[in-house]
Amino acid sequence: MQAQIRPSTEKDVPAITNIYAHYVHTSTATYELEPPTPKEMSARRSKILALGLPYLVAEQENKIVGYAYAGQYRPRPGYQFTIEDSVYIHPEHQGQGLGQSLLSGLIEICEDAGARIVKQYVWVAESDDYADQHLLERLVAVLDGDSAIAFAYCRSRAVMEDGQVKGFVDSYLEDLDGQRWKADYIGDGDEECRNYFVACNIVPNASAVVFRKGIYDSVGGTDETLRACGDWKVWADMAHTRKVAYICEPLNYYRSHGATVRSKSTLHVPEILDLVRDLLERFKPQENVLEQVCKMQAERWVPAVVSAYVRSERRWQC
Repeated sequence: MQAQIRPSTEKDVPAITNIYAHYVHTSTATYELEPPTPKEMSARRSKILALGLPYLVAEQENKIVGYAYAGQYRPRPGYQFTIEDSVYIHPEHQGQGLGQSLLSGLIEICEDAGARIVKQYVWVAESDDYADQHLLERLVAVLDGDSAIAFAYCRSRAVMEDGQVKGFVDSYLEDLDGQRWKADYIGDGDEECRNYFVACNIVPNASAVVFRKGIYDSVGGTDETLRACGDWKVWADMAHTRKVAYICEPLNYYRSHGATVRSKSTLHVPEILDLVRDLLERFKPQENVLEQVCKMQAERWVPAVVSAYVRSERRWQC
């Protein structure tokens, strides 16, 4: 069921408070140590509304599953004409396109009110992840240097549930090409799709990417019907239009935990295999790449499917 995006009311504050509390406890995005009370959240909401700025919620089956608002960027006078957006999604409803819907609602309201939205480049700062202070500087410089690049991304370090940084998120790419992601490169987008995107999502983490808003819009944005492969598909769609740039320096940190879509990837095997099939039909890789794709998918998903089937059989036998 599609969520309804609407202005928030005072009755929504308890649900908003609970969603925000999750990010206080599990991420560094809020810079708060203790979750605010409903009374405090109500006061913050009232302050936003008093400025004439939007404060929206996403409601699905009578449940608040996300919220977003536009707020003053900084309190100093020099920033009085600058606003920024904040978007929070219930952890059980991530990966459904709710963030994009909420952000689109905010932008539409702000533009109608006379705001000029600066949207040449976009960076998706996911709440559980964090980045090196130079990430945007490095990636934006790459895009500024070549207008033919659709998006630029960097390597991401892996952050465990306990906060320890261990290794990299892209270790699975070793099976695809042992050297490709060990050095900076700028590649032809069609070749990236034909040789790599057909096998897997070579961009492990959306927070490690800066992309051109115009290109994103031109390919139709993220497919909101996809629960696990929306980002994979949109990166391939965007790469197909131009070039792709990569920086091997790890400037992003991806936090993995039980609530992430990736941790539940075995639940989305049909969707993943459908996308692989579609990409193979679109980009028609050479035989050696096709063999590698089949091998990777078999090694990755056949054991998962068999395991799930065995567990289901055992449940029925009980």
